[in-house]
Formats: sequence, C-alpha cells, structure tokens
Amino acid sequence: MKTLYAYLLLSSAGLLPWSAYAERLHAAFLAQPDNGLLLELEWETADPLRSAALFWGWWSERWGDFDPAAFGKCLSRELGRLCPPELEALRRFGEKTYGLWGLLPGWLAEAEPFCALSYADDPLSWGDEAQARAIYGEFFRFYEDGTAAGEPH
Repeated sequence: MKTLYAYLLLSSAGLLPWSAYAERLHAAFLAQPDNGLLLELEWETADPLRSAALFWGWWSERWGDFDPAAFGKCLSRELGRLCPPELEALRRFGEKTYGLWGLLPGWLAEAEPFCALSYADDPLSWGDEAQARAIYGEFFRFYEDGTAAGEPH
C-alpha cells in the first residue's frame, strides 16, 4: 500500500503521469479483488483528491499500519529516480516536489526528511544548483544511511 500511496501522491503532484498510479492501482486490485479500499480507489480513479482522501481515511482508521519510515523509503526511492540532471528540469522538479510536500498530511510534512521537500529548491533562486542537489541527495539517501533509525544526520 505504501508504494501505491507514493504513486498516488507523485501523480497528484505532476511528477508522474496519472496513468502510472492507475496502472499500479489496477495491478493491486487484480491481486486483491476483495480489498475494499482498492475497490473504492478503482471507482475513484479519475479523481485524485478523492483518491487521496480515501487513502488517508483508510490509514487513519488503521493508524498503527502506517509506517512513515517504510513510506518515506519508498517515496524517496521513487523521487530519486525522477530527479533530472538538467538545471531547467530541476527547477520544474522543485516546483512539483514543493507541491508534493503540500499533499502530505501535516504531521508527516513537518517531519524529517519530508520537510526538506518544502525548501530543497530554494538555493536555485540564488543560482546554487549544487546546494539544491545536495539537499535532494540527503532526502534520497535518508533511509539508506541509518538516519531514520535515530543516528546523527
């Protein structure tokens, strides 16, 4: 579910085409046709906001089932694959990651490393591409280097 939720958010923010989320959803539903959430999401495939609300409502009922670290690892891996090498594309990427940050539930958006999505592209405004890439790089590697387990950053 964490990968499907990540794809929903990435697609809603314009980082992936909506079809990428829809394909993941269809595959998940075919694998688990008796899953009520997947059935509801199938019905709402055309409405990103309704889909996000359904997803978050489902998780809020099963609070213990949402693992921020597992979700963050999935989201950071997918974002790392999408980060472009060209400067102009990085500017657009930054706008979209800021939009993605705005789609996260507030408590998650304020937590490390997710909060970095709100400012990672700021250095581009004064021409510091290297610093912006460093911030994104820290986000992409956050769950690989032990930081999520409480080690110093």
